[in-house]
Amino acid sequence: MRKFLILFAIITYMFANAQTIHWLTFIDTTDPNVGQIDVYGRQMLYGYFINEVNAALGIKGYKSDIQDFYGPRVTPENCKDAIEMLKITDPDDIIVFYYIGHGVRPATGSDYIKRHPYPQMCLAQSDESKYIPLEWVDEQLSSKGARLSVTIGMCCNSIGSNVSVKDEPNFSPNYGATYLSSNKIRLIQELFMNTEGHIIATSSSPTQTSGCVQIAGPQPCHPILAMQNPQWFRDWYSFAICSFFQTQMDNYNKSLDWNDFLYIISGFVDTNTHGAQTPIYDVYPPKVVASSQRTKPAAQQRIDIEVQINNTQKKQVQNETIQKGDKDSRDWINELTNLLSTLINVSLADSDRQALEMRLNENLFAKNAVVRFLAQGSDDVIDKSEVSNWLGILATNPNGRIIKVIVEEGTFDANNKIKTLKVREIYKQK
Repeated sequence: MRKFLILFAIITYMFANAQTIHWLTFIDTTDPNVGQIDVYGRQMLYGYFINEVNAALGIKGYKSDIQDFYGPRVTPENCKDAIEMLKITDPDDIIVFYYIGHGVRPATGSDYIKRHPYPQMCLAQSDESKYIPLEWVDEQLSSKGARLSVTIGMCCNSIGSNVSVKDEPNFSPNYGATYLSSNKIRLIQELFMNTEGHIIATSSSPTQTSGCVQIAGPQPCHPILAMQNPQWFRDWYSFAICSFFQTQMDNYNKSLDWNDFLYIISGFVDTNTHGAQTPIYDVYPPKVVASSQRTKPAAQQRIDIEVQINNTQKKQVQNETIQKGDKDSRDWINELTNLLSTLINVSLADSDRQALEMRLNENLFAKNAVVRFLAQGSDDVIDKSEVSNWLGILATNPNGRIIKVIVEEGTFDANNKIKTLKVREIYKQK
């Protein structure tokens, strides 16, 4: 046994397409008027868009790097730092920036509006000198060297008289597990992998505000009742994206690129708000990758699993809890998520995955640790299991049925071992 463990310690696995999709999400959940609505909007965005994209791209070998800013962490300083510090090491990486919050634009002439139709983001504060232009975000991210960068601002684009011109800084929650059809997987892969360049989009045209849609509760809804029940509302733009993912992609029988996708989303919002809110977007350049380039595997990359396990273990803090979105959560949650993605990778040899299963169980988890499974559209626990049994199922993964395991929260015992874990699993639809 000792020889086996020593041998495993020096094993490196071979991965093709070990690129990364980087997510920067800034969601203002502290606003006194719409903050609670954005709490549910964040939950919807991750459950029905981000997690599904990560699952579909994970099949192609993409890791996920999530930087999730909400609550008091939504600040101009954090936004600027996160963008400037983002490093791209693989030219096939993808970047997606998504903002939900207040936005505004300066009072200018029509010529400026034509040249700069996108808003400035307030980022949960009222000092207009700190507002960050969405166009600056697009410029910064598109210069990072990724194959594709997508910048989306869900915010008002209305005029603020005191804002200066700046160049730089029925949709119901699913309470069950997540299943992706082969058609949805294909379309997501097509959308994110068949286009190079950079994309910028926002939820309303210049001078317009961005509003909410009521998805539950009595209609018409009295304002007092609406304030007491923010869970009944979502912002129109995020709702349109998630609704398309939930209700249309399974049976969508055309090809899908970013022009098509954003045109559908814009038309949905414009039609349902009777022209009061018309999202706008630009795709630079509208370059479609040749089929020969799409099918050519990226350079193979060696990943030392033992180093990854040790790095993850070092971030497990005695008697603490780490939740996604916490200040110190990013590295631990991303690293453990990617280790579990390796464990379910059916292209690896069974013996290698079984060895990894044993090392994860031994190094990271406490004896009798428990994993709890969360629903797609809520934080409800729908099932639980002993971790030792669960890791065995992941390592087996018959027919590649599990396509993504997303870590949401972990609690640690006095020995820095995981005693409870909350995850979301995404399955391939039969």
